[in-house]
Amino acid sequence: MERSIAGVAAAFAARGFEVDLVPTDDLSASVVRERFAEYERTLTSADTFVLYTHGHGGPFGTFFAAWPQYAERILALPARQVIVLSMSCQAGGLTDRLLTRKAKWEGRAAAGRSLVVLTPVDASQNAGPSPEPGIGNPFTHAVITALQGDADGCSGRERNGRIELQELVDHVRTVTRAKSRDQSYRPQFAGEFPVEAVLANVTQNATAPNRTPEATTPGLAPAELPRPAALRTLTAWKLESQVLGERRRVFVAPPPGYDANATARYPVLYLLDGGIDEDLVHVVEAVHAGCTWDVLTPMFVVGIENTDRRRDLTEPTEVDAERAAAPRAGGAARFREFLRTELMPAVRARFPTDGRDALLGESLAGLFVATTLIEAPELFDDYIALSPSLHWNGRAAVRRTRERLSALADVKANVYLATADESDIVGAVEEFVAVLRAQLPAGIALEYHPIPTEFHDTVFRAAAPRALRRLFGRRN
Repeated sequence: MERSIAGVAAAFAARGFEVDLVPTDDLSASVVRERFAEYERTLTSADTFVLYTHGHGGPFGTFFAAWPQYAERILALPARQVIVLSMSCQAGGLTDRLLTRKAKWEGRAAAGRSLVVLTPVDASQNAGPSPEPGIGNPFTHAVITALQGDADGCSGRERNGRIELQELVDHVRTVTRAKSRDQSYRPQFAGEFPVEAVLANVTQNATAPNRTPEATTPGLAPAELPRPAALRTLTAWKLESQVLGERRRVFVAPPPGYDANATARYPVLYLLDGGIDEDLVHVVEAVHAGCTWDVLTPMFVVGIENTDRRRDLTEPTEVDAERAAAPRAGGAARFREFLRTELMPAVRARFPTDGRDALLGESLAGLFVATTLIEAPELFDDYIALSPSLHWNGRAAVRRTRERLSALADVKANVYLATADESDIVGAVEEFVAVLRAQLPAGIALEYHPIPTEFHDTVFRAAAPRALRRLFGRRN
């Protein structure tokens, strides 16, 4: 812990920040409360304030404050930019509490103020060291490397000698997930900030604290890597959603060789969990390779980045454990309306689409795909649900399918489901498939592909290319 704190302090000091380091020997709840009180008194509306904490956490809070109290302390800080990096087990409890208090901080971006709160894990996960030697814990490693300049140019942006807040958020979330590897950390974010908000300036190729200097072998010099071909035309777009009451970011990848001046029109694959640090990159690469080799129909990929995944992708639940894990669950109908009335019309207005729309999601996103088929079957032409969490709310989606079968009589759609080695999900999916097959409407083509050699965290990469070949394949 001391090493992590010292490393983060050195990284910020190298960027010109004044560091107030509280030695761990002196750390206590009362000391932290005193420091917060001092910050509230002394910070001004022109300041940038960064708080990195590292300590034990649990379902109710970290060692110096309960999650609700911690959230209130953060919201009381008067600085123009407030960046909180909280390293502990179950630290997602902090972002959860801040999201329930959104009314207290929304509108900051419009007023030129920033709030960034990042945690390495969600409210159910423990945090520990990376499996990779020399990394320490993945979250702290991500923060330090961001400050050392690795965040500059993140998310497909140009390297410009600045670490923008969006780049910080994207880098920390991406690297934390990557370096946790089989531990599958789910880093969390709460807050908002102006689009071009900057945390710090960096000097390109400068040697930062704790980083080994570049080798000076004659004839060798570090060079920037080009982006893979699949990502070179990837573009981030912002949409101010009236339905959701928040700004949403989406990523659009056109098909290989796309010419905006040509007359060709294309189908659209809408990807849930479609952020740059979620499932976007490997899906875009799979589509790009398939289109390049003429085995897939060329298509646009629209990745929808999450803000509150458990809220947007779930129906309401009566299961206590699910309510505890997802206290804001039940926003699927509103998210579906966002797709129907805002995002999909915006995509059609901006890009040459041909009217065929597909929806792809895994786990809770797969649940959303399945419930959209049942509740709004006209919305998409193709439904791809990988390891869908159909056990949600006691298999309520399966019961709803029985009730809605008559409403699917005239529906025309392709439906593809896959599961891994996961008993709770497999049982619910098999029941769902059995209900559909018992009275399968003539217009629905259904395929179910169990893959028992995969598990929940690997099934997406195994099943998505197969699903795309089955539904959009150009060759047998």
